[in-house]
Parts: sequence; C-alpha cells; structure tokens
Amino acid sequence: MPLDLAVPCGMIINELITNALKYAFPHRCPGPGKETCRIRVTAGCDHGAYTLTVADNGVGIPPGFDWTKAKTLGLLLVRMLGQHQLGGSFELDSSGGTRFSLTFTGRKSKK
Repeated sequence: MPLDLAVPCGMIINELITNALKYAFPHRCPGPGKETCRIRVTAGCDHGAYTLTVADNGVGIPPGFDWTKAKTLGLLLVRMLGQHQLGGSFELDSSGGTRFSLTFTGRKSKK
C-alpha cells in the first residue's frame, strides 16, 4: 500500500482501537457470552480494492446511535479520512460487538 494511503489507514486504526479500549469492555469484561476481550484488525487488497476492518467482541454500540452523525473528534476524523481522503465507504456491524469495515480503491478521492 502506498504511503499516502497507509497514513490515513493508520490514523483510522488508531482511533477505532482507542474507542474499543475505552468503550467496548466496561469493567474489562467482553460482551455477553464471550470469554475474553478481543480486538481484531485486518487489512487486505483484492484487485486494487482495499478492505480495512477493526472489530471487537465488546458490548457493541448502543441502539439508536448513529456514528455518522457523532460530533466527537475521533469519529469525525475516522469518517473524514475514510470517506473523503480515501474515497471509501464504511460498513458497521454491531451484532456481537462492533465491526467497522472500510472499503476503498487505490485512487484517492478528488474532492
């Protein structure tokens, strides 16, 4: 991955891991039915399309919380870097913890 793509990815990973450590495991306990706390980061490239995923098995995002409208600096940074700088799209799965997946191509957005 070129440096101009790797740097925003690193910042996104840092923010999402920080959020998982702060909020996913209250009292240092995993989500219901889980034995250990886990945070998983994966990245891959398939025919020029990159996928970056940060997932945890914590308590999940509260029902009704719309992360795309959050005004916190961290989630704003994640959204701006992923959507505007990398030109990607996010998918959020909050069943069994929280999983953010970002998919983008090697070409940066021209916005």
